[in-house]
Amino acid sequence: MHKSWVQSIIAASNKEGPRVVSGEHELGFKEMFLQSRALEHSIEVIVSEPSLREHYMDPPTPDDKTSAVACLYELLSKTLAFPAAQWQGLLRVAMSGGLPGEDQTAWITTAITAMKMDWSEEVLYSERKELALRAEFLKQELKQLETGGTDEQNRKRVDTSSHLLRTYDAVRQNLQTSQAQRDEVRHLREQDLQGLQQQIQARMAGLQSFAESCTSQQKDLEGELNQSQDGIKLQLQHMDEVRAGIDKEIDELDERKRQLRIELDTVSRQLDEARMKQKQHMENCDRQRAEFYNTKSALKEKLDAASADGAAKAKEKELLDQTRQLIEETGSALQQTVREQTEDLKQKQAEFQSHFKLLLLDHLRYSEGRAKELQAEAQKAVEAQEPASGAYMESILFTAGSTLPCRPVAHYVHPDPT
Repeated sequence: MHKSWVQSIIAASNKEGPRVVSGEHELGFKEMFLQSRALEHSIEVIVSEPSLREHYMDPPTPDDKTSAVACLYELLSKTLAFPAAQWQGLLRVAMSGGLPGEDQTAWITTAITAMKMDWSEEVLYSERKELALRAEFLKQELKQLETGGTDEQNRKRVDTSSHLLRTYDAVRQNLQTSQAQRDEVRHLREQDLQGLQQQIQARMAGLQSFAESCTSQQKDLEGELNQSQDGIKLQLQHMDEVRAGIDKEIDELDERKRQLRIELDTVSRQLDEARMKQKQHMENCDRQRAEFYNTKSALKEKLDAASADGAAKAKEKELLDQTRQLIEETGSALQQTVREQTEDLKQKQAEFQSHFKLLLLDHLRYSEGRAKELQAEAQKAVEAQEPASGAYMESILFTAGSTLPCRPVAHYVHPDPT
């Protein structure tokens, strides 16, 4: 898909492919593509799908011209108004997978929209190029007509000169429209970038608060674990003391059994009872030990989960900080580029106005001189002929004055309006 878009853009730049009339302008594939959100939707689909995103993580090599990532980079280079160094960093962050969620995907598409070329500026630029070629053709035609002196050639020179003036007037209007359009687009994109920066700052503040909460929770869990360990150690110590006492009692009873054969039955019953107590106590010890180890394992799992979650949030915060820096750099580059283009347009406008005035003055001076020459010739003819012929010559003079040619202006060097 990206490859076919690139091919269509190249064909449109060569005046090939379909063209659509929209209002007063004619749009090619590139202008219609920039006017749509196809590029943003394509980036959004890639960023949202991990199986697609892994193919776009690394930039293409210089020799790679056919892979999916190479076609995407070529498409971006032909549709974004910034150097590759400005948008490659943003694309790497988007493809790394460190910005999950719909909000983060919307941030990336907003940044891509702010970096796109303005479709209306592309249309105006194409029209300026065509007007410049037309003006150059008319100047060459005027230069060729300068050698002739017939009435037909003079009328043609007047028409051509008038057409040249209308062409330069169209260029002037195009420059004014382009200036107003650039100011409007710059204002809208600055507002979008400021809103994007505010969203990222708010997200970073939320992550910072969550990280602090995780740290506090981790400390509480560690304190609870330490308290549990101390209490269980005391219980085990007490159980060991009780067991030692029971063992001592068993030893005394065994000794008494050996010494008091007469009291064998009584001592045997006491011995059985003591052994039963020992068994119950050992089972209780084993049960409490198992509960202690289970509690310890559960607390350790919670502690590990809290540590992993904190590390993931810290990584996300770092990636968001990188994104914020890239957005700020993009905004600064946008302002610098628009200022340079605005200054260049103003300078070209001033040069064009100056040359346009010179052209108009020369046209009027030449027309005035030519009119005076024709008037003098007609006056001489009237004086040399009869009165009836004089009236006829005055009508010819009036007709010639309405079609006076202008002197060709090819000797002026006008600036390229583009």
